[in-house]
Amino acid sequence: MVRVARRSRLAERCRAREWTQESLAHHLEVARNTVARWEQGSSTPEPWNRRPLADALGVSLDGLDDLLVEVQTEATSDWTTVAPPALDDIEAIELIRRAEVSDVGTATMAAIDTGADLLCRSYTSTPPAELLIPLRAYRGYTVGLLDGRTTLAQRRKLTVTAGWLSLLAAICQIDLHQYRAAALNLEAARSMAVEADEPQLVAWVLETQAWQALTDGHYRDSLALCQAGRDLVPVGTSAHVQLTVQEARALARLGLPTDTHRRLDAAAGSLDRMPRPEHPEHHFQFDPRKLVGYTATTLAWLGDDHDAAEEAARLAVDQYDVQSIDGRWARRLALARIDLALVLAGADQPDEAVHLTGLALDSRRMVTSNLWRLAEVDRQLSSRYGRTPGVIDLHDRYVDVHRQLVGAPPPRQLGAGAA
Repeated sequence: MVRVARRSRLAERCRAREWTQESLAHHLEVARNTVARWEQGSSTPEPWNRRPLADALGVSLDGLDDLLVEVQTEATSDWTTVAPPALDDIEAIELIRRAEVSDVGTATMAAIDTGADLLCRSYTSTPPAELLIPLRAYRGYTVGLLDGRTTLAQRRKLTVTAGWLSLLAAICQIDLHQYRAAALNLEAARSMAVEADEPQLVAWVLETQAWQALTDGHYRDSLALCQAGRDLVPVGTSAHVQLTVQEARALARLGLPTDTHRRLDAAAGSLDRMPRPEHPEHHFQFDPRKLVGYTATTLAWLGDDHDAAEEAARLAVDQYDVQSIDGRWARRLALARIDLALVLAGADQPDEAVHLTGLALDSRRMVTSNLWRLAEVDRQLSSRYGRTPGVIDLHDRYVDVHRQLVGAPPPRQLGAGAA
């Protein structure tokens, strides 16, 4: 689905009156990102700002209302750029199965593979709650086929596919903080991987558990899970690269710079030996661009080289920003902006940090499992620049997003990595 991006006519009037976002914000005593959101049409001026803004632009209050009317601009992609398979597709697969001689023929297996592949490719561009619906249906159908007549090869293939779908379901549930359901699906994925003797799937299960441990602040547990997963898969595979960079992030949280840089170098070396993925949006195929983003996060947490961290973070933003028209990368762009904001907040550049975090919030791509990253930037900015209007405004917006996703405001104090 494609939506039309919108902005107000306010920006054109500001430029005609030679107001920059910074100068107008200073004149009105508001944050620059507040003016930016007025110009983008994502929010409107508060009642007490309307008259001063109208005066600054040389218009009446009615004229100001006209400037704030949204106008269509370039098209941008919504969550569902890579759409997951529809539930109707399962009916089509069932028709294919019935047309074949055996319970599970070649065409049926191919159709299931296609559906599972699309689900894995849809993860970054579909809200997790929405993706769970076809995920459960496809897994249920796949497991149901195991009750029919199958060859050993078919049974193994169906078991592995059901395992991958269970793992992806667990990841979506972690995104939604449905930890009990996620734990059950992780165990189901692990059991199927063991039954089918599929080490790649076991490694990805361990990586998912390591990611969850990292976000929950259990860094040594995350480190151990990464090391266990790496031992199962060869260098030059997606799982190996992912586990290695995840290990680097855990080491950075533990404040071990030498080991952290060693693991980042190892991840780069493993990536060099990996073939370029056919579908970089596939959750279980490591996109080479992700290494830049992971490096930025790791260096930001490590804090031993602000210049290197900023360089990596800006590169991560740029590589997704140039493709922002493509909704596949909108979530990664939002997270890259949060990484850069964290670096800049620690390098006495609060204005840009506030602006970037605001853009991440405006993306509407935040899910519950991202809240700890927003909390980290909010905590950094609030502790150092808490009295500035822009930071106060950003904190209020973060609280609103937290309330929307969780149903409650964030606790007063959040530890690093807490959600």
